[in-house]
Amino acid sequence: MASTFEVCKATLAKHELVHVSTNDFCECWDLREPGSGWMQCARLVFFKNPVQILVTGDLCPLRHGVVSDMRYGIEWFAGRLGESYLCEKFLKQEWVPEKCRDELKGLLADLTEDDDAKDREAIEELLEQDFNEIGESGVRDALCETNSGYCDDGTPGYTYNPRDAGILCGIQQRFAELYRALKAEQEAAPAA
Repeated sequence: MASTFEVCKATLAKHELVHVSTNDFCECWDLREPGSGWMQCARLVFFKNPVQILVTGDLCPLRHGVVSDMRYGIEWFAGRLGESYLCEKFLKQEWVPEKCRDELKGLLADLTEDDDAKDREAIEELLEQDFNEIGESGVRDALCETNSGYCDDGTPGYTYNPRDAGILCGIQQRFAELYRALKAEQEAAPAA
């Protein structure tokens, strides 16, 4: 199955970058298919004071869009950004059962024969449970009952929602690609 990022990237492949407006407060751009208007569009608003970014529209993370931390503007957004770095500026981490399961499997694989056998058994039993049913608190409670105190660093499984991260990264990468090409074209054009 394709990741959300791959689906978003494929969806945005035909989208073009359309400058909507610029004023004293913000600069506004749309990523949209030619002739489609708002349908399957991502609107990007780059505020100037305070410097901040709004991503909204039909194609956006979360239901009503996301707003970046302050100090991040258009040139930053047009850069080459890693997923985690980009996401930390827009999204909150949440507990994802599948991520928790993967981290616990990794913990189990890292346990040595010198580690407490009861801890190994407790983690193996925990991995047999339905994390969607017992939830984060059930996982945390089970880990806190181990002798090694695996809950001291918090419950494993916190990450950015994969769907929202995929959409945000797809939008950012397509915007950056088109914006950099537009800037290069403008710089290469002879001055009028």
